[in-house]
Amino acid sequence: MPRALRAFAPAKVNLGLEVIRQRRDGYHDIETIFQAVDLFDELTFQETDSTGELRLEVEGARLPEGPENLVCRAHRLLVAKTGTDPPGVRVRLLKRIPVGSGLGGGSSDAAATLLALNRLWRLNLPQSELSALAAQLGSDVPFFLIGGTAIGRGRGERLEALPHLRRGAFLMVNPGFDISSAWAYGQIKLGLTRNPYRISVEQVKAFLARFPASGMVMKNRLEDAVFPAHPSLGEIEEALRECGAVHVSMSGSGSTLFGTFADAARAEIAREDLGDRWLSWVARPLPGGVRLEDA
Repeated sequence: MPRALRAFAPAKVNLGLEVIRQRRDGYHDIETIFQAVDLFDELTFQETDSTGELRLEVEGARLPEGPENLVCRAHRLLVAKTGTDPPGVRVRLLKRIPVGSGLGGGSSDAAATLLALNRLWRLNLPQSELSALAAQLGSDVPFFLIGGTAIGRGRGERLEALPHLRRGAFLMVNPGFDISSAWAYGQIKLGLTRNPYRISVEQVKAFLARFPASGMVMKNRLEDAVFPAHPSLGEIEEALRECGAVHVSMSGSGSTLFGTFADAARAEIAREDLGDRWLSWVARPLPGGVRLEDA
């Protein structure tokens, strides 16, 4: 019988993000604190009788289902890695993480594909090889292989795991439009940046021990570029503060903002206070990354 797996691909927030410098390859060196949260895309992988083919179906969002989709790209990398013709696979992707929101949904889907096909095809590739493949797909993809809480350096792909964040909750608010990461980074004027906070492991451990009260010392440098171009984000920030958020920040290059609360109950009350002006949901810190189970 053909085998099937289900993958739950989580979103992430950036508790802080500093842009250090532009690299010769056009990317930027950053330092960031990744935090996985319990908002998931769901992917089902079903083996088929064909050889090497991938059939992708997307529900819940308008996304390309062809070669440019990160799921398809991850599939091609693994096929090339095996050097053989593995069984065909049908993938159903149910999108719940908003596209272009700074929450890493596409990267998480790519990580889920690497992990699921590695198990489905019994490749037994070690974590180090999967991480190398993930880095070819995108800067955030390696993080979703491990999830939890981690410092990301370089393009974000050089990871250092941290003790799991076990307190706090996030009220996530999406304004209904997406923001291009390439555009956001292109707007950063590094010569005008003063006193970047430069992340140290000991500092971060101290922050996390006092989270969420310590959240206010963390900043996303990309807000300097994104907020002036999108005034509605300032409105969301003000609304979150009025609802009692301890700290408000943007995730990645936007467009989602999150307010941090002491617990999920308080975040839910704040969500009710916000009403239906924007898409919003409450998320909690997640100790892991992509989760697989038999379908």
